[in-house]
Amino acid sequence: MTYGDQWAGDSIDQNQDVLWPPGNYEGTLLRYECGASAAKGTNYIRLWFEVGGAEKAVDVWITEASMQMATERLAKVGWDGQYPECGFAAMGKTVSLYMRHDTYRGRTRERWDISTMESRPANDDVMSRFAARFRATQAAPAAVPGTPPKAPPKPPAVPVPAAPARPVAAPPRTAKKAEAVHTQDTAWAAWVQVFGEKCDAESFWRAVDDVRGHTPVESMTAEQWDRVAGACLPF
Repeated sequence: MTYGDQWAGDSIDQNQDVLWPPGNYEGTLLRYECGASAAKGTNYIRLWFEVGGAEKAVDVWITEASMQMATERLAKVGWDGQYPECGFAAMGKTVSLYMRHDTYRGRTRERWDISTMESRPANDDVMSRFAARFRATQAAPAAVPGTPPKAPPKPPAVPVPAAPARPVAAPPRTAKKAEAVHTQDTAWAAWVQVFGEKCDAESFWRAVDDVRGHTPVESMTAEQWDRVAGACLPF
């Protein structure tokens, strides 16, 4: 799937002249349709939801690269795996959604998706190391008024010169290992490798948004995708 495919449904009117605030929403599954994008011919299942009195569409793209993401989303709405007559256990029921803004070729639109994030206990080891690192970055606390400054340690009476280091032969030169250069698909593959079945697309795309800033997704550099891939690694 290419980024352009995500915009292939330009004919869909989701009343995007006035953009809704990004965030989490609840929507009722109304209907579905199967098709392929006009731009690249990428297959999709489009799910329509009623959200706050308006209809919003979620496109689930069906490609080899996005197979796991598609499986997670369709499982959330209880797809029975039948085609072309699809059945969804969530039809007429409430589903957790989230929406973010995407800008492509100067046009900003809403991008709706099915929330696949599930809560689980925090990793105490990772959180403890992060807390220690955070404390180390903060300024030292101000001294209490009236408290005398701590005297520096006294130097030794007679400096002892350090022993000379034994000469060591220079190690043979080795070719520098090439650093990984990531794309959208390989960055996602790195997340899947780390989190396995618990990997969710919502966290992945939030990491993409944190890295790209105002840069459109299709213009992100290999270095930015490297940072997205690295965001899934523990300290």
